[in-house]
This record gives sequence, C-alpha cells and structure tokens, in this order.
Amino acid sequence: MFRYSFKTIPFFTILLAASFFPVAAQQANAAVCSKREKFTSFLAKKYNEVPKAMGLVSNSGMMEVYVSKQGTWSILMTAPNGITCLIAAGNNWQGLKFAKVDTPS
Repeated sequence: MFRYSFKTIPFFTILLAASFFPVAAQQANAAVCSKREKFTSFLAKKYNEVPKAMGLVSNSGMMEVYVSKQGTWSILMTAPNGITCLIAAGNNWQGLKFAKVDTPS
C-alpha cells in the first residue's frame, strides 16, 4: 500500500494543474510567454530567483519552480516547442521539511 506524505500531495497537485495549462492558456489568452532564457535572466536579475525544482509534465513540457531567499517564487512551463510561459508567481515561499513516512509492513 502506498501512503502519500505531505511532500508528494502538493507536488502531484502542481503537476495535475500544470497538465491543464496549455488548454487554459489558449482559452484565456492571458499567459505571459517568451523564450526561456528571457524569463530565467529576468527572474535572476529582478528577483534573485534561482531554480528550486523541476519536473516533466506528460507530453506538455517541463515545469520549473524558481525561488529567492527573499521569498518570491515563480512557476514556469516550457512547451516542447521551446516557448516558456509564466504560470504563477507570488511571495512568502516556505521551504518545508518533512518527516519520513513509514509504511506498514
């Protein structure tokens, strides 16, 4: 039996939400998209954000989380065609430490 820890539940939630991103972005026409290098350079210079996590989202592309020591954060999604879009950004990022979850034998 697989038990979820608090570490895996938010991760899967983000992945699930990101998997719907291409459709939602096309419908809303509100996504901010550009070349990946422009985003990463801007986040580093303006907010001192560095990569904290990344993962592949099915066939939809790559998701990255950027975080600064000041607590700002951004989530980027890069599609297979190389275009990167800002999915979300905010303040007060909290890095959490999780205890190991023991599973019954």
